Amino acid sequence: MLLCDGPFDLRDTLMCGQAFRWKEIDGAYYGVVGGRAVRLWRDGKGKLKGTEWVFGV
Repeated sequence: MLLCDGPFDLRDTLMCGQAFRWKEIDGAYYGVVGGRAVRLWRDGKGKLKGTEWVFGV
């Protein structure tokens, strides 16, 4: 799990047109980083969290 307390807007960052291939589904964002599929979201306290999956291993 990835944790970050960064003061940035996740939606603005991923949907701004400078980041590509991110999809928003039910408040979470799905994309690929370094060949790994990831899901990013903010928890109920506003903390950024993420999970990753590795395919083809």
